[in-house]
Amino acid sequence: MTKENGDKWVAFPKVKGGKVIGLVTATLVQNGTYVKYNSFGDQDEWYKQNISIFQAALNQYLKKSKHINLNASINPIASGDIPGVSVQGRPKPKPNNPRPGWSPDQEPSQDGGGCESHQDCGAPDPGGGGSGTSDEVTPEEWAKEHIDDKEIKENECINEVYEKLINKPGVFNTLLDNFRGNSILNLKLRMKNVGTVAKTEIDNVKNGFVTISFNPEYAGASELGRAGTFIHEMFHAYMTWQLKQAGWDGEDTVESYKSIDEKNLPDLLKAYRENMYDAGISEHEFISSFYIPTIVAALKEYDPNLGTDGEYEAIAWNGLQGTKTFETMKKNDNNRWFTISSILEDNIKKKECGK
Repeated sequence: MTKENGDKWVAFPKVKGGKVIGLVTATLVQNGTYVKYNSFGDQDEWYKQNISIFQAALNQYLKKSKHINLNASINPIASGDIPGVSVQGRPKPKPNNPRPGWSPDQEPSQDGGGCESHQDCGAPDPGGGGSGTSDEVTPEEWAKEHIDDKEIKENECINEVYEKLINKPGVFNTLLDNFRGNSILNLKLRMKNVGTVAKTEIDNVKNGFVTISFNPEYAGASELGRAGTFIHEMFHAYMTWQLKQAGWDGEDTVESYKSIDEKNLPDLLKAYRENMYDAGISEHEFISSFYIPTIVAALKEYDPNLGTDGEYEAIAWNGLQGTKTFETMKKNDNNRWFTISSILEDNIKKKECGK
């Protein structure tokens, strides 16, 4: 589509699990030398006006296609070409745009057009060759822009693991990606004595953010233990994001969880139903049933030289010792249970950083 001033723009859907969950516009500006992006969700009138058109086109495509690629390890997202549609109206800048200057009707700010929020997007090399980008965003810059991590940076032991995690591609950063850009939830990382090693707090989900609190009294645990704690809590934060994405209003009540359409998140909500809708217990049971191999993989991505395969598996059970799965292991394979328990005790101790 072409605007009055000659700028060209196109809209495309963000798709998850066969459902359009957002719309994104890309606008070619400055004589065709610059691309700006903007994301629109269910709070935007233009999204409401056009969502049904895009969903109908996606439904038609899914019926025809039997070979949609899925990234099933963590976050299934369908990918493929969706037939073009004719949209109604033009998107308007949002009153509380999370990125001022980042809408199809305004010129871009010096900070750029929000390209980093979208896959397969990079600025061309000004030299005219190669496939690199001229303004590549470092992991540190990305985290600074999208995540409140000020408090943990003041704790050397926790920050050491965090900096190492965000600089390694793989599971952890895939989880972290859900909180970037125009996400439905913001993420806060802080130091706080929560009575246990760490805790993902959901009290303020209804206000738009989830908090991971790390207990400073355990910050001096082994590096492998700290990494395991970080990854474990990121899975809790990710599941909180999934619930919000599926329609949860953020209230930690049985009625609120029951109100989510289970077909939007069948396995996780089944775990909630089977565990009386207790968030902590339900998610621990879910992690112990589905995510142990993924946590092991994440730990090895973090650093493959911190332990044996058995030690990596043991650390993956951190925080899950009270689950039915772990209790079953104690009955059916006591030697394995004892080994895992001993490794956890050695690596996750009550010890402050530097002491």
